[in-house]
Amino acid sequence: MLLVNHGAAPDTAAIPAFLTNIFADRDIIRLPVGGARQARLASLLARGRTPKVEALYRFMGGGSPLLTYMQAQARRLGALLPGMPVLIGLRYHEPSFGTALEEALRLGLGRLVVLPQYPQYSATTVGSCEAELARALDRCPATGRPETVVIPPFGAQGGHVAFIADAVRRAAARIPPPHSLVFTAHSVPMRFVEDGDPYRDEVEAQAGLVARAAGFDSYEIGYQSRSGPVRWLGPETRDVVVRLMGEGQRNIVLAPLSFVQDHLETLVELDVLIGSEILAAGGAVARARPAYCGQEFAEISAGLVRGALDMEANRTPTRVRPM
Repeated sequence: MLLVNHGAAPDTAAIPAFLTNIFADRDIIRLPVGGARQARLASLLARGRTPKVEALYRFMGGGSPLLTYMQAQARRLGALLPGMPVLIGLRYHEPSFGTALEEALRLGLGRLVVLPQYPQYSATTVGSCEAELARALDRCPATGRPETVVIPPFGAQGGHVAFIADAVRRAAARIPPPHSLVFTAHSVPMRFVEDGDPYRDEVEAQAGLVARAAGFDSYEIGYQSRSGPVRWLGPETRDVVVRLMGEGQRNIVLAPLSFVQDHLETLVELDVLIGSEILAAGGAVARARPAYCGQEFAEISAGLVRGALDMEANRTPTRVRPM
């Protein structure tokens, strides 16, 4: 197995290089200047963004726990899938995809089952990881180069929906009714949505399934974590919350949909910045906290792996495909 993710800067010293890699990635941000010039501009954009990100990192003790969580998830998956090593590849930091493939070659693995750490598909997340993995595979010797099977989006999968819905119900139980449910997901540049990227549709579909399973008749959807000089998918999560508070809906349940490891988006943007704004306005807030490092999510992930391998063996038409 190969768990893939964009990753995170492990400490403040790594932030400039991490941001430079993001701003240079034309799978996410495509400035109208050409690839070579964008690569040069990336360091300037990163330099301007670094102080803000460093300030946010202080709320996490100076470092991101994302890789630590991925490692815990990998250990649980390894225990459920005996004989199948679980590797980790990060798009913008170590262990890189190249490092993961070096380990796969060392182990003599003939096939990699790739599980993107994103419940929904977007060219900016899964697509970017697929493109980088393809480049890393091209650099491998042809002899012994592993085949790959990519697991499709799982946000609307029944077990995952029930898993998130349970976390939503538990969050709602921590604050007094009536509750306003706000789903939140990472934003993407609008040009991808306008070009047919399915991300927004998949987020909206998952939100409806989870709300229904959690017993909510109504809900809102917001998007967060914009960066870079491009138009982003909205509305912003904070704007949604501020509007609800202005309408007298003060007991807010926040339910992240596109994050399977805690990082800035959940630990700081939701728990600290938006959470404190709700409390300061006299409201109550609870964030859904699915136990992504726990046994249930590991079993869901292991089921996705087994299902992908079964479908490949039966040659059933599916989005699981060789790269």
